[in-house]
Amino acid sequence: MALSLDDLDFSQPDSKRSVHMAAGFRAKKSNTAGNQAKAKRECFPSIEYGESEYSKLNLDKKTHLALAYDAQVLMDGKWQTSPKPKGISGGVMIKVSGVTLLRSYLNSIEVKQLLSAITIAYRREKYGNSGVLIGTRIGVHLGLIHKYLPELLDIN
Repeated sequence: MALSLDDLDFSQPDSKRSVHMAAGFRAKKSNTAGNQAKAKRECFPSIEYGESEYSKLNLDKKTHLALAYDAQVLMDGKWQTSPKPKGISGGVMIKVSGVTLLRSYLNSIEVKQLLSAITIAYRREKYGNSGVLIGTRIGVHLGLIHKYLPELLDIN
């Protein structure tokens, strides 16, 4: 199934603190054997960082999407080490519009998944800096297509 423009997220930044998902194929869960490739798609829920974190991470929120990614996660009441998302570059970052961390926005609109960005990097927590999954916003990709391959966007 193809995506339409209604399935793309052009908003920035996300002031409602919507839930996001980064999905892709981690290198550790992917391998080849002979002429067969095996991969397991995984999904990592998160939220977009705020203004101050973008500044600390030296990222432009107009072109990049920065999702929180901590080294430890709470599962079944116990802290566990998060899986390293190495290899999910090229995967998707999806905003779940309508599902937020702020109670005032819960159930305020229809829940919809929107393609927000393509994952390009992971920075682990170190030197007091938070872990982050970084994506290039979908508008940047469409802008490049429009500039260098405009015929792909012609709808006649």
